[in-house]
Amino acid sequence: MQKNKISLALLGAGILTSALLTGCGGGGGGGSTAANILTPGAVLDGYLVGAKVCLDINANGKCDDGEPSDTTKAHGVYSLSSSAADAAKYSIVAEVTAATVDEDTNAVVAKPYILMSPPGAKSSSGQAYVTPLTTLMQNSMALNPNLKVVDAENEVKSQLGYAPDHAVSLLEDHVAKAEASADADYIRIRQISQVTARVIADNKEALDLAAKTANLAPLTSTIMQKAVADVAAQLANIQVVADAADNFDAKGVIKPAMDKVGTISAAKTAYSNSTVKTDLDKMQLAASATKVDALVTLKEGTYNFWVNTYTSTINNVTSTLYQLQRSASKVDTAGTQTSFKDEKYIPGQNINASTGWRPYASTDLVLVNGGWQSSADNNCTLESPLSDGSINFTCGVREAGNASFSVMPVDGLNVADYLEQPEAKDAYTPGAKFSAGAKIVKGTFKQSADFYRIGVWQDCGGWSGVNGNCNAVSMGWSGQNQSTGYIATLAQLLQITDPNLIGIGSSFYRLGVVFSGTSKTGVVGDSGAATFYTGALGGNLTTALPISGAWKVVSVGGQTLLMVEIPPAYKYLSSESMGSRTLFFAVENGVVRRGELTRKDSPETEMNYNSIAAQDMLNAFVVAKAAP
Repeated sequence: MQKNKISLALLGAGILTSALLTGCGGGGGGGSTAANILTPGAVLDGYLVGAKVCLDINANGKCDDGEPSDTTKAHGVYSLSSSAADAAKYSIVAEVTAATVDEDTNAVVAKPYILMSPPGAKSSSGQAYVTPLTTLMQNSMALNPNLKVVDAENEVKSQLGYAPDHAVSLLEDHVAKAEASADADYIRIRQISQVTARVIADNKEALDLAAKTANLAPLTSTIMQKAVADVAAQLANIQVVADAADNFDAKGVIKPAMDKVGTISAAKTAYSNSTVKTDLDKMQLAASATKVDALVTLKEGTYNFWVNTYTSTINNVTSTLYQLQRSASKVDTAGTQTSFKDEKYIPGQNINASTGWRPYASTDLVLVNGGWQSSADNNCTLESPLSDGSINFTCGVREAGNASFSVMPVDGLNVADYLEQPEAKDAYTPGAKFSAGAKIVKGTFKQSADFYRIGVWQDCGGWSGVNGNCNAVSMGWSGQNQSTGYIATLAQLLQITDPNLIGIGSSFYRLGVVFSGTSKTGVVGDSGAATFYTGALGGNLTTALPISGAWKVVSVGGQTLLMVEIPPAYKYLSSESMGSRTLFFAVENGVVRRGELTRKDSPETEMNYNSIAAQDMLNAFVVAKAAP
């Protein structure tokens, strides 16, 4: 399936502003000698005492001499003195050492690690809290210069299963919130934070060791960025531990006797001495991305590549074939219209034999005025560029939002190391490299309103589906086995108990779901739990995944939808492009079809390539493995 294209009180009587504050807030330097401000806050997963906190002016991910600094006291409290401009520009770093005490356990932390908070990120009371979750936010912003604090918060909230407009805030003191109100969401955030801190420490320790063994120079900032970035891949394990009630007390404090560090470590990302340099090089490259003007970038043209997999069995030998797809975007000379051309690469069987690309239609059904309307997304109208270099767009009959871009030069780097789908690595020639001038163009897209879309899937291996759309759920793997009939109602879908019959997998993975609940009639208000199953491509779905999701039947715009909340850690199994989107099922034209909700203000990123890199991608593709 294609991707979308396009709290502690303030100190005293408020934040103090006075030349008298210069040099205050600890002994680590005061920055500018102009009138300074105090930035008050606290460091916590539980409250952390004895951690060094600083304003990271040289952006190296650690506290250096001369940077405004302080050491946390009881309840993790600190304050930093700096100019207002510096406070708004630089992130806050907290060095948690072997001497730091966690007030949750009243013991020193098991392993050292670093926490961060984005520049200018403040709670509703003006505090700058530094937590494992603000660390995830800061890392996202460091790797994508187009993200603002609110974007990074929405991204992390989505990873934790919260919609952008959910009331829970990642910038508040989750310990105080959990203890004062017994709010279930803040208790959960507290539990996730404690486990996440331990995972970050584990990752850092393992990366430090791998880098040292590989004789790499110390890379504090890059190692921390990699350690934090990999937390996203460990969310399944983190949430299993964090959501288990018997691991915590009633207020969400981790039980002292529980050694869940070992549980997490057993399933954490393995760092190979032989590949750690490539891993860290990729992280450094991502952190070096620079913002570029959206209109200029679109005028130059961008290309997004996608690979679908197929299995072929000949003479009892099964092999994997790959279908390469791309979406090419280009803006007209006036800078007001963007056209998209979707193409499939089918060597030897193409309309355009000179290039090997065959155009195909790209259309969606979108929810507008109470019904599903066909909307071609191959043309978008652009507004005037905004002051930050981004641009607003409108596509088809409903899609509208904002697009921004950043670029990374990839000259001389291995093509297969820089794919949006790492799983597709075998489709490319090992060792093939990008040419001079090749660039990755990272696009960031935000919708201006909730956007409900049902994909119209065509050219599906000779099967036309229902009314020309093979996005039709059948009594078998979704869209592929219609031998026992199509599913016509949501009630029928909810009653299925074999996960193999409701396939919601992606190009490289398989995922099935079974719905449970006291009422499964398909009417608005029905709800329950969703259990997910996975298995190898070509095999049965026999492995039940440990985290349950949720489902609910709702009415949106006059349509009845079955919304399915897939745990964030499993979304890649459903669709590599799912990201922050929500899966739903709806009846359209007499058959149940699969759709996706993209929520307002929830950022989505997409890896594109400039024309030079795009040609390198095609040159590196192994034609012998191309699907017919």
